[in-house]
Amino acid sequence: MKQISTSALPLGFLLSVLCLRAGADVPTVIPDRVLAASDAASYDVLGYGLAVDDSTLLVGSRGCDTPQVNSGAVYAYRRIASTWTQTQKLVFNGAQRDDQIGSAVALSGTIAVAGAPGRGASGAAFILRFDGGTWFSQAEVSDASLSTGSAFGSAVACLPTVIAIGAPNSSEGVGAGAGRVRIYDRPVQTWVQGQLLKAPFPDPGDQFGSAVALSGDLLAIAAPGDDDFEINSGAVYLYKRIAGQFQLRAKIFSPLPVTEDSFGRSVALSGTTLVVGAYRSDLAALNGGAVFVYNVSAEGLATYTRTLLPPATAINAEFGNSVATDGAGIIVGAPGFATSGALHGASWVYLNGDTIPEAMLTSAGGSSMDLCGTRVAISSVAAVAGAPGMQVGILPSAGTTLLFDRLRDCNGSGIPDAIEIATGALSDANSDGIPDACQCIGDFTGDGFVNGGDLGIMLGVWGLVPTNFPQVDLNRDGTITGADLGLLLSNWGPCS
Repeated sequence: MKQISTSALPLGFLLSVLCLRAGADVPTVIPDRVLAASDAASYDVLGYGLAVDDSTLLVGSRGCDTPQVNSGAVYAYRRIASTWTQTQKLVFNGAQRDDQIGSAVALSGTIAVAGAPGRGASGAAFILRFDGGTWFSQAEVSDASLSTGSAFGSAVACLPTVIAIGAPNSSEGVGAGAGRVRIYDRPVQTWVQGQLLKAPFPDPGDQFGSAVALSGDLLAIAAPGDDDFEINSGAVYLYKRIAGQFQLRAKIFSPLPVTEDSFGRSVALSGTTLVVGAYRSDLAALNGGAVFVYNVSAEGLATYTRTLLPPATAINAEFGNSVATDGAGIIVGAPGFATSGALHGASWVYLNGDTIPEAMLTSAGGSSMDLCGTRVAISSVAAVAGAPGMQVGILPSAGTTLLFDRLRDCNGSGIPDAIEIATGALSDANSDGIPDACQCIGDFTGDGFVNGGDLGIMLGVWGLVPTNFPQVDLNRDGTITGADLGLLLSNWGPCS
């Protein structure tokens, strides 16, 4: 087993700590979509579990009360004609009170997993399959050898034929919270219980299995309570699958292990990119958090490459509470990030492989404790952040998911529209998230001209915005006034 040395800090790490702050001038983008459940209810906390690929988004709602109080559910969204639409709500036969199904969600093509850490005495997970039309529960799995309260299903990861499920509260004979991970395999059509993974030298409170990630033959397992260097400084174990069995290849520590940093609070793995969150790090601010990025070889050995940090003002932000990567882009959640005195939370999106984020997603303007960034996910199409505390209408903590569309680029610049609008590179006078250059503002009739017909429509609904024709409110301020008239007249004539 190879360990990443922490005795000599890489020069790149020192430079990132001394010189970089991730938030001072980062544009805050308007989400392309804010997704709420079609049947949103108070305290459903939609967005606590999250997984996305190029056409599917699965969102866990562990507080859903269908069929029992807090039994949990999973909502499925599909990307259809560039728009994300809810297609299904998955509820589970036999679900019981406080199962918390959807606390963790993983997705790989037509296979998905939803963790239910509150189910039964020690937790469970549901393996889901997509048949081309709908998602259905293919199997329920649990680990009969676990003790009560092991929280099996708190963390899940999947590939088409292998699943990893964490039970971070498992005692393993040494005390509460040592943790374990169970592997499930699908050699043909049926899922079977496979390898059991534990830390080589488990200790109480290590929380081995509190986060897991799979990519190819590689598996990353987090142990944020590991004390090898400092109390709860944390560690991540890297495994490579050889001849059907995962073999430990490396144990990774923070480049600068510090007491209570919880390195491994979150972990993401895609291709050669490993991302590890340490949400209690003080590198940028007190408990502001930090994220460390590694390059992983085919043999499962990791090399530190860079550090991602929140703004210096991000006290208690918990940057790194959640992380995700598709191998190129990275998104980091910080649910404790406060704006205007409220815990709206935020998520930072990194697209260019450096330490400076291109965008920040936040739910500012929502409720007082949205907790945006509690969970994050990313694909080549979208970056998403769960805000399970967000109020929907009058429903407290119903929860939403904020979606940033990486493909929406109407001018073909290679930069997503939301970023160019946020930086001022593109104008969006009516604040609808679509650059003015890519639409004809004021053409209500759709005839390719802004003319007297459109003016007549605006004058006919002057004052309050009609619910059946909200597009007349060009500046989106809730009333039809001279400001809207000015926008219409400035676009008078043929649409370019």
